[in-house]
Amino acid sequence: MKKEEEFHILAKELLVFYDELDHEVKVILDNHFNDSEEYREIKSMSSFGYMEKEIKEERGTSGALTNEFKSLKLFRQLIMGLLILSRAILIFSLFSGADINMTVIKADAILYYVPLIIVANILTFVGFRRRVFWSFLTFDMLFLLAFLLF
Repeated sequence: MKKEEEFHILAKELLVFYDELDHEVKVILDNHFNDSEEYREIKSMSSFGYMEKEIKEERGTSGALTNEFKSLKLFRQLIMGLLILSRAILIFSLFSGADINMTVIKADAILYYVPLIIVANILTFVGFRRRVFWSFLTFDMLFLLAFLLF
């Protein structure tokens, strides 16, 4: 293959990313293709206006995509609420027993709270941002340390 043919192939591949290219690269591409009809067609297809038009048409015909994201967001909020609620209920139940023997409370914390935080933190690690995971993990570790040491 000649260098001109190789450059032409590479230039055609770059046309897809025309809007993201530096000004110098755009000038080189414009000079290489001059008045090619194929170039104008590909260049017009790569513009953001064309993509926005396609997205608007797709959304206009079917709102299913946005509904799926709303459902996913609602599902994540539900999971987050259940994780917080389960921690709160378990912590409250540790201190609300009729028997206030500290040894029994510590045993209950180890027996019930530790498996809960293991499963909850795995779910948090997989489904949420790392900041949320580290916040929950820090809270759980501080709670267990403070609870079991005192």
